[in-house]
Amino acid sequence: MRAGAVQEAAVHDGQGHLRGGGRLPAGRDVDGDAGRAAVGVREPGRLPGGGDPVKSGVSRAARAAGVVLAAAVLVLLPAAPALAHVLLESAQPNGDGSVTLTFSFDHGCDGAPTEALLVRMPAGSSALSAGQPSGWSSAVKGNTVEWTGPGIADGTKASFTVSARLSGKAGEPLIFPTTQRCTGGKGYEWIGADDDAKEPAPRLIATAAVLDPDLSPAPPPAVGTDGADDVQVAVALGAFTALAALTAHLARRRLPRP
Repeated sequence: MRAGAVQEAAVHDGQGHLRGGGRLPAGRDVDGDAGRAAVGVREPGRLPGGGDPVKSGVSRAARAAGVVLAAAVLVLLPAAPALAHVLLESAQPNGDGSVTLTFSFDHGCDGAPTEALLVRMPAGSSALSAGQPSGWSSAVKGNTVEWTGPGIADGTKASFTVSARLSGKAGEPLIFPTTQRCTGGKGYEWIGADDDAKEPAPRLIATAAVLDPDLSPAPPPAVGTDGADDVQVAVALGAFTALAALTAHLARRRLPRP
């Protein structure tokens, strides 16, 4: 008979022996011991190759759970930093010594909507004007900007801009302490000076492009040359006075007594 044709079913006796003239799917006649060598007999409840179906099912479930867990970690870990900061997204020089800063967040306070944001400029800096989302208002007071408005839902990104003149030294960090207020009295104080702080403040590394040259910090005073001169004069006067007094005393002792 040709290979691939419908074959007669081989009948086994329960011990792995074939009875009668069964045929293999490949089309070869099977008789006696030759058939036993060619046919694999599976016991009820066993998988091919001797596997245990219960254990195999558990293994497959464990592998599937591992894949799901790994995918969850890949999704959640990158999102953690974004959910834990008010960010200083950009600092755009305006060409006149001022710079436009963009602050943003995309989270509330433990799920509560954000209804106010307050940002303080670094020491010696000043805020000029501010921009905000629709429906919000801003108030600029010296080096501080405060925005208020209807609650921004947790998970919604919002951006705020400040035109400012920054004072600092190129290469050093500029810190912008920030307060985020939410409904229900909740809030965050983003004031940490280090990135590792629990609530780190927005920051940037100062460059000449973002610093106002007219607000550059004054150089530290030179080691007191004027003060040193004053001390030297005082010492000289004191020594001269003492010498004059000693001379007068000796002169009186040399005068003849009457």
